[in-house]
Amino acid sequence: MNDLWTKLKIPKIKVIEVGAAQIADHHPCDNLLKQGGIDYIGFEPNEEECEKLNSEGKFKILPLFIGDGGAETFYECEWPASSSIYEPNIPLLSKFNHLAEAHAVKNTKHVFTRTLDGIDECKNADYLKMDCQGAELKTLFGAEDVLNDISVVQTEVLFLEMYLFAPLFHDIDMKLQHAGFNLHRFLGSGKMYGMPFKPSKNTKEPHRPISQAIWGDVVYVEDFMAFDDIGRFMPERLLKTAAILNDIYNSTDLVHYALSHCGRAKQYEEWQK
Repeated sequence: MNDLWTKLKIPKIKVIEVGAAQIADHHPCDNLLKQGGIDYIGFEPNEEECEKLNSEGKFKILPLFIGDGGAETFYECEWPASSSIYEPNIPLLSKFNHLAEAHAVKNTKHVFTRTLDGIDECKNADYLKMDCQGAELKTLFGAEDVLNDISVVQTEVLFLEMYLFAPLFHDIDMKLQHAGFNLHRFLGSGKMYGMPFKPSKNTKEPHRPISQAIWGDVVYVEDFMAFDDIGRFMPERLLKTAAILNDIYNSTDLVHYALSHCGRAKQYEEWQK
């Protein structure tokens, strides 16, 4: 076990992931998992991908559609990771290399969404990660109670209307700010994602954007101005916040700030040497 976790006696962390399909082999929670201090529940509506993930035995994944509890039309796309409860905006996507082809709808079906608040296994969670192709805001509206316990949120956001009438970055930001979270950082030191406008091409990396930001991943953390509110931020909660920020995001300054509010900064400074 990591020396930091041993010294600080960090409690077990509970993770919720909505949209659990992973393109890369490395999962953001792998570092937390190595510490042996994680409870995980994930949701992936693609049953084939869900079965594959469960067969690996690392995480527990349920094949549920997560949202605000309403009925939706699910648009299955050529690239499964592009499938959404929002219809792809093909006129916009057609302006960029590869995106219209990946989002071409091959099937639709009627589905019923579940709320995170309505799933017992989501209670008392510490960390929420979302990547659900425009459904993030509906997921948040169905997680009012869950958010009261969450310390850190990572969410995908859209800067352009890739899906018709899908919420954009400012909608997600407003919701999370109202729920008591601060925007902490864009994932990957401000890295944005997208594709080049046609007919331009990035010859060395054809799937890398040139200038236009289309989507990205953003990290939110509970309001650090309230860390000294001992009625709300007991030491256990601050320890969990610090562990998530340390092991997933390497946010050393905010980790130190959180630990200083529960008398653990000295151990962290010694561990960093």
